[in-house]
Amino acid sequence: MPMVILWLGLNIIFNAAASVLVKISAKSVSTVASLTSPSFMLGIVCFALGLLAYQRALSRIPLSIVYPIIISGTVILVTTVGSWVLRDPVPPLRIVGAVIIIIGVWVIMVQ
Repeated sequence: MPMVILWLGLNIIFNAAASVLVKISAKSVSTVASLTSPSFMLGIVCFALGLLAYQRALSRIPLSIVYPIIISGTVILVTTVGSWVLRDPVPPLRIVGAVIIIIGVWVIMVQ
């Protein structure tokens, strides 16, 4: 089980990092500049590493458990990092939504 937690955590971290990096690259003036920027390229690498971690997690536990954990963890981490790094606003209702997501994943895992 500890390896599954490692793979899930790595996937969440890599996916969140990739999303933030792609967002940073999207601030470029042109599409060509954004697609060739270092942040976009690093984002692609992070997505690929996240996919490898996802595959390893799937080799150990069912998709119906892995997917909700990864999606919810990524949403929460992207929201948190986005507010710190990109200064994205996080209104109270979004925090309520994150709590609901956590409760929902807990319900899925308990079954």
